[in-house]
Amino acid sequence: MGLPAGEYRLRFPARLDENGHAVTLDEKPRRVRVRSGEVTEVDAVLEHVNRGLIAAGVLTAVVAAVLLDDWLDDHDLPLPPLPPPPPDVLEAIFYVTLDAATSPVEPWQAAGPVSTPVVTSHFPPADARVAARRVRVTFALSAPLDARTLRADGVTVLAEEHGVVPGNTTYDPDRWWIVWESDEDLPRDDTLHVTLAADSVEDLGGDDLPASVSFVFRTTP
Repeated sequence: MGLPAGEYRLRFPARLDENGHAVTLDEKPRRVRVRSGEVTEVDAVLEHVNRGLIAAGVLTAVVAAVLLDDWLDDHDLPLPPLPPPPPDVLEAIFYVTLDAATSPVEPWQAAGPVSTPVVTSHFPPADARVAARRVRVTFALSAPLDARTLRADGVTVLAEEHGVVPGNTTYDPDRWWIVWESDEDLPRDDTLHVTLAADSVEDLGGDDLPASVSFVFRTTP
């Protein structure tokens, strides 16, 4: 994420249910120290989540990928492959927040990279099979955006058999999420192609996202 050196607090404030709605978790933050020129990898065990829903190593790998992606790219190194998700992965999707230590009076504040924000994850996962009739398609960003610049057509959802799915795109400033919600039930037994356009929104510095992001998921009959 291009974080400056310092002390951070890593939190898992919620997971997403099968419809994409946030379910609050009461988890203790992990303190993380980021040192200049070093790689920081974090292991975390969530106590309030059924461990049967989480494949061994998935959470560690995801956290490491979020923290190390830009660092590896800067050093021309490949990102380590993530292990395959468990069958019930839709019940164990988490979002991660980082807080930076500031002054003793206000010791923590939301932390983001010094560079242009990037999409760190999305929901549903790529190639997921979705049984829910309606799903909040979510793109998680690494830093805040300017909500005033969000285009209504910034996210498009195209079903192979049924064409463009009508929906509404909004921005969640508390979680740095771009969320698309359908106007009607999703077409069943179809393959849906989701795209977040690079010029759909600007960051606080007036820059577009580095690139468009696309993924595919499928709906059950």
